Amino acid sequence: MTEFRNNTANQIHKAAEAGRDTADQMARTARVATEQAANAGEQAARGSAEVFRKGAETARNSLQSGLEAATQGFQRLNQCASRRPRSGAQDTNNESTASRIRFYVPAP
Repeated sequence: MTEFRNNTANQIHKAAEAGRDTADQMARTARVATEQAANAGEQAARGSAEVFRKGAETARNSLQSGLEAATQGFQRLNQCASRRPRSGAQDTNNESTASRIRFYVPAP
C-alpha cells in the first residue's frame, strides 16, 4: 500500500510539474507576443506621426508659395499703378493707369 501511495504521489508530482512547465511556457509566449504587439504598435504610431508631419509640411509649403505668389502679384500691380506716364507721352484713351490694369483669373 505504501508503494501505491508513493507511486501516486510521484505521478501527482510529475503532473503538477508538467502543469507548471506548461504554464511557464505559456507565460513566456504571451510575454513575447505582447512585446511584439507593443513594438508593432509603436512603429505604426511613429509611421503615422511621420506621415502627418510630412502632410503638414507640404500644406505649409503650399500655403507659403501661394502667399509669396500673391505678394509678388500685388507688388507688380502696385508698381504698374504707381508708374507715371513718361513726359511727352499722351494718354489717348483718357483712362487712368489703374483702370487699364486687367486681372487674369484662371478658370477652375
